[in-house]
Amino acid sequence: MTTDRRAFLRRTAATSVAVVLPAVPFSSALAQTAPSRSEFKPVPGDWRTFDVTTRVDLLMPSGATQVWLPLPSVESDWQRSLTSGF
Repeated sequence: MTTDRRAFLRRTAATSVAVVLPAVPFSSALAQTAPSRSEFKPVPGDWRTFDVTTRVDLLMPSGATQVWLPLPSVESDWQRSLTSGF
């Protein structure tokens, strides 16, 4: 019974490798020979503003309560924080 299980595992592993290997060179060759499409190269434009509001309702407050609120902390070419208020 042990030899049947080992043979099964060997055949399964060999089949898995045989199925995957032909796809690897084909996909890389396809990527190299495919005509180049226009590439995604975003450029910053005019700024748009959005108001993000987080509301917290404590249903049954008991004693001191702490609340964690996410605040924007990213300043980049694509995103900037104007103000944060409480």
